[in-house]
Amino acid sequence: MKRIVVNPGDNFGRLTIVEEVDSHSKRPKRWKRYFLCQCECGKTIIAELSHLRIGHTASCGCLKRDVGARIGRMTATHGQTGTPTFKSWDTMRQRCNNPNDKKYRHYGGRGIVVCERWSDFENFLADMGEKPDGMTIDRIDNDGNYEPGNCRWATLVQQARNKRNNVMLTYQGNTFCLAEWAVRTGLTYRTIHSRYKSGWPTARILTTPSRRSIT
Repeated sequence: MKRIVVNPGDNFGRLTIVEEVDSHSKRPKRWKRYFLCQCECGKTIIAELSHLRIGHTASCGCLKRDVGARIGRMTATHGQTGTPTFKSWDTMRQRCNNPNDKKYRHYGGRGIVVCERWSDFENFLADMGEKPDGMTIDRIDNDGNYEPGNCRWATLVQQARNKRNNVMLTYQGNTFCLAEWAVRTGLTYRTIHSRYKSGWPTARILTTPSRRSIT
């Protein structure tokens, strides 16, 4: 296995590498490496390299405290704490800013950020409005950030059709996922997917009638 190169001065979140250190465990695992790190707040910690690389450890603990304190200050002013809209805003920020959030690696861990304007809940509410029942916040461009112009309130079905691992087909200037093309053409999803997997050209996939429809 190729040894990962880490140098003093390398940054991981708020942490800066000082030097590599031995494990404190009586039975150290050979594949685990530990580093002494200096946090931006001045404290030092020893962190495992794998945790640094995936963003699980991004500070000495001050990042989580700072995010919590900031949210606490804001919630005290607008009286929206506990509302569906506030919960969506809070969840959005947690998965982008908090390395300890279970979904962080799919959002903040891959570079998705919340725009500075939406650091304040009042701005988010003004731009997005109240959260409609049965809907959640969705990014139109799945690789884009949470910001005005790239977000909408969407149903679970709409979100499922907007996942970044969906297969997208472009035909006559329109690009949709397979499920959306099934709705638009009247073909079944299974038929379109089977044709796609078989390597059919897009035009043939979407314009060839299914056998069941031929009488």
